[in-house]
Amino acid sequence: MTGYAHYLSEVASLIKMRKDNLRASFNRFLLVMPEAEDHVEVIEEKTRGGSGVRCLTYRMDSIALAAFLYWHEHGGRLPRFCCSTEALLRLIALMV
Repeated sequence: MTGYAHYLSEVASLIKMRKDNLRASFNRFLLVMPEAEDHVEVIEEKTRGGSGVRCLTYRMDSIALAAFLYWHEHGGRLPRFCCSTEALLRLIALMV
């Protein structure tokens, strides 16, 4: 395990996408690849605006982030060469 170092809200800022849209996409990703939940935790964070409202977001390790970004960039498709989503996660773990 590489540690939960990546916040979905920060990823949204980096790729210049609305946080709620990216969160909805990530929820769809988890439906397709439920094995990724082992690399993700739900957390509560304060919004950075002046209101300080709390909202739920995800914190994930590099494996989940890489798998999600691949899935997101390829229109919700996983690589054809992988026989299972668990195999894809193991492959990504070797690369990060």
